[in-house]
Amino acid sequence: MVRRITLFSTAAVAGLALGYLSRKVRRRVPMPTDTAIEWKCETKKGTVRVTADGLWVVNSFYKWEEVLSGTADNKTVLVALTVSPYHLNVVFNTADDALELLSHFRRKLYPDQPYTVHCIVNPKSGNGSSKHVLQNIVMPALEASPHTANIYYTERQGHALEITENLVLNSGDVIVVVSGDGVLHEVVNALAERDDVATTDIRLAVIPTGSGNGIAASLGIRCPRQAVNIILKGKETPLDAFTFTTETESKFGILSVTYGIIADVDIDSEWLRGIGSLRFMLYTIKAIFKMKRFFCRFKGGPESDHVGLFCITNASHLSFETCISPQSRVNDGLLNLQYIDSDKLTRMNSLKTMIKIDSGEHLQQPNVTSKFLADLSVEVDPRNKVVLDGELVSSEDFTVKIIPGMLRILSP
Repeated sequence: MVRRITLFSTAAVAGLALGYLSRKVRRRVPMPTDTAIEWKCETKKGTVRVTADGLWVVNSFYKWEEVLSGTADNKTVLVALTVSPYHLNVVFNTADDALELLSHFRRKLYPDQPYTVHCIVNPKSGNGSSKHVLQNIVMPALEASPHTANIYYTERQGHALEITENLVLNSGDVIVVVSGDGVLHEVVNALAERDDVATTDIRLAVIPTGSGNGIAASLGIRCPRQAVNIILKGKETPLDAFTFTTETESKFGILSVTYGIIADVDIDSEWLRGIGSLRFMLYTIKAIFKMKRFFCRFKGGPESDHVGLFCITNASHLSFETCISPQSRVNDGLLNLQYIDSDKLTRMNSLKTMIKIDSGEHLQQPNVTSKFLADLSVEVDPRNKVVLDGELVSSEDFTVKIIPGMLRILSP
């Protein structure tokens, strides 16, 4: 018996570790260059194909403000241009040549009408990189743009909700979340409670620095630089939300509701936020070994009285690494319910499912049931966790219902 457990443990650790490493390798694949533009440089370099990153990756002998305003003299100016997936340094003969390039970027990147950008930053999000990302990536780009930027730092859980409630907002403003899905959840709920602006009057945007970043991943946003480029362009798409209602509370969700192993892993690994997404792998192994039993029941939906775990998702990804519902879109007007009956929730089945969950191949497992729906009622065991958008909520029976196009979010 001990030998079987040891072999199982070794297989579990090896399988999940290989899955994690393969995700890290996939993350190094260069970003698509569909946002690239061509600018003909009047030098020996000929035509240089550059991405929008070139706007804020300016490394000159002068301060950025001097080059942008044209106060630099005619000495040689070095501009570092990002040529995806490589980097290329282009030397211009005069500062005017560099200014011509920057002016070209401004015409390509910025919409005609400037707007106000409210950045809500969680400095403790994910591995703690939010402040660095803000200062070194977000602000240089916003300061060079015609937009007005306001910065707010969160100090505790629920603070983003308070900040959003008190923002002075006008139609067309953008609220940028420099964090993960939890802060975005708070912003959405605060917006929904305001009487002075409609949720569709304000645009949302995400700079992914959290542990999960499910909404960003589902939109195809893979890194902070790409996210800033999206904010500068101002292109938007509808974002569905859903109501989450119990006898004691009512909230709005944007990403997911989880119960069972997935919920336990999400909450119990909170103290390991500093190591990023690796915390999910470690606690998944622990949860599978422990194999706690969960029970719940659906009402008005799939006929199943003994559900062992479920995930209701409004998006394709729960994180950069986890494509849990490949067919889902953030604006398709549907929720995707995935569940496993308790009698099929064995250690081996759980291991096989968790190894394949990152790519969505877990849906091919015979123990996994997937259905698309617009609303659902669930009876849960009050002793177990219910997690909404990565945040622990009361363990009560609840109902979810999709609200198509409730929000607007900037996207590629």
